[in-house]
Amino acid sequence: MENYLKKLEYNKILDLLANFAITNLGKETCLSLLPSSSKDNVKSLLNETGEAINLIIRKGNVPIYSVDDIGLAIKKLESKNSLSAKELLDVASILKLSRELKDYFYKD
Repeated sequence: MENYLKKLEYNKILDLLANFAITNLGKETCLSLLPSSSKDNVKSLLNETGEAINLIIRKGNVPIYSVDDIGLAIKKLESKNSLSAKELLDVASILKLSRELKDYFYKD
């Protein structure tokens, strides 16, 4: 399958898609996508895409912005260490984004 993907320049398509992603995690997810040969999976993904388009048409763009990765801060907390001021601000930024996304999806 890799040979076909090279011929189709699939990596260039993924790069173009990744340029639209706002967060680093989104970019990584875009770059790791693989095509599916399962008819049911493709139908499900197309339905999700249609729902996302309808949501954007109805409510406008999703309020998402770049945030720092807080994985290390979470590990520090799990090992009962304290966070620095920057790490606290990063966590607060994630919480604010979470609230904005909740409002976007559940308020009409």
